[in-house]
Amino acid sequence: SGINAEYGTYQGPRAVDTWKQFLLDGGWDSLEPMSWYRRPGSATMTMFGYLVSFAIRVNDLHDYLTKEARIPVVLSIIILIAVPMIAMITIFLVTVWSIHSVFGKPKPVHTIGMQRAQPRSVSEGEEVVDKKEQ
Repeated sequence: SGINAEYGTYQGPRAVDTWKQFLLDGGWDSLEPMSWYRRPGSATMTMFGYLVSFAIRVNDLHDYLTKEARIPVVLSIIILIAVPMIAMITIFLVTVWSIHSVFGKPKPVHTIGMQRAQPRSVSEGEEVVDKKEQ
């Protein structure tokens, strides 16, 4: 890889002698360049690498739980799925609660601790006057 390198995909046979001959003949010049998102240093391939690395670690953890700790396979799968989901939901709810408590709309000072005012019923002989008419 280089700073301005062009990357291409070798489509020939996978035999060592054929590969050596391809390199000695300078066959890489005839390769069609790869798309930007398929190049080894691109953001998409970097994220793909992290995803594969994560999957390998989860597989190693599953192997540890089933072989070393002797946990049944079904329980290991439940642990590997349920625990992260519960953790993510908890983190989400705590985050939403903390953002709301910090940035939520504060109640006006005069209404704190007060109950909602109940509408007054009209007694006999009392007239209801619209505020607009006053």
